[in-house]
Amino acid sequence: MLRKNIYQHLQDILGDVAIYPSEAPEDATLPAVAYSIISNIPGRKLSGASGEATARVQIDVESTDHAEIDTLAHTLTTSLHGYRGEIGDDLWGVVWQDNEIEKPKPYVDGSGRTRYMTSMDFMIHYCSRSA
Repeated sequence: MLRKNIYQHLQDILGDVAIYPSEAPEDATLPAVAYSIISNIPGRKLSGASGEATARVQIDVESTDHAEIDTLAHTLTTSLHGYRGEIGDDLWGVVWQDNEIEKPKPYVDGSGRTRYMTSMDFMIHYCSRSA
C-alpha cells in the first residue's frame, strides 16, 4: 500500500506533473517525476514486529529547464519535509528529507541533448492500518 499512497500524495502535491514509478521513460513529457522505494525497514520491539516501518523513498525530478526543477524540488521539500498525516491506509508519523543531489541525464538517442535531474531522498516513518 505504501507505493500507492506515495503516488496519491505526489499527485496531490504536484497536480498535472507526470509521475512514474521507478523511472521516467525517455519519451516522457517533461517535467516528470519518478519515485522509488529504496528501502523499507519494519520496526521491531521485544515481543516482535511493532507495526511501524521506515521507508527511504527517492524522488527524481526531470526537466530540460533548471528553474523548473528548482521550483518542483522546492515544492516537494516544503510539502513533504515535516509532513505528518493519514494517506490512504497509512498513518505517516513523520517525513524528513535526507539527501538531495543534482546530475545531468543525457538522452540515449545520441542527439547530444541533455535533460537534468534532481534526486531527493525522503524518509517516511509510518504505520499501515491495513497490515
